[in-house]
Amino acid sequence: MLTLQVVRPGRFRVEPTRAPDVPGGSDLAFGSSIAGRVAGTVLPSVGLIFLGITGAIVVGIIRAARVRRARAQGF
Repeated sequence: MLTLQVVRPGRFRVEPTRAPDVPGGSDLAFGSSIAGRVAGTVLPSVGLIFLGITGAIVVGIIRAARVRRARAQGF
């Protein structure tokens, strides 16, 4: 994989110089990297999943403690 940084706007001609070395069916793609967008989506999602699991555990502990307390009082 190669990276080309364009420093000024304009029209450019891109010619693959070693085309015979490239396997058939290969693609040439242009555009910005999606890594930042993927990380910006995945990291908050993982954080929210962790918070959800932690919240469920806390609610379960509180509920179990209340049930135990109610049984001890004879309800």
